[in-house]
Amino acid sequence: MAEYFNLTDEEMNESTSGGKALRYKDRTGWAIDYLYRATLLNRVERGKYIISEEGEKVLKNNPEYIDNDFLLRYESFKEFKDVNAVSSDEKYEKEIMSPSDKINEAISEINNNLSSNILEEIFSWGSDFF
Repeated sequence: MAEYFNLTDEEMNESTSGGKALRYKDRTGWAIDYLYRATLLNRVERGKYIISEEGEKVLKNNPEYIDNDFLLRYESFKEFKDVNAVSSDEKYEKEIMSPSDKINEAISEINNNLSSNILEEIFSWGSDFF
């Protein structure tokens, strides 16, 4: 990805705000996850994806860009986002949360996504695995 997008050394070495991951790798991972949840990618095995038939259709239409609004056309992505959606009351609560509470909530969201990904991976192995 870094080569394809001609990232500079500075861009390739930029860390996320937590400092534990490279920003371009982190963003790439989230982009893959979102495309997968919108059924535009199929998972072949852990860490390997191929474009789905629906993904091929999207590419043939040559969209200017693919963002969350675009992905919300897909029911599976809507369902994924609804799980993480917040009401206006929850938004207000987030605004007045302490930094520690915000971090804990983010960790909880990451753990929920991770649990979901692990279950999907296990189910993809089939009954022969067990």
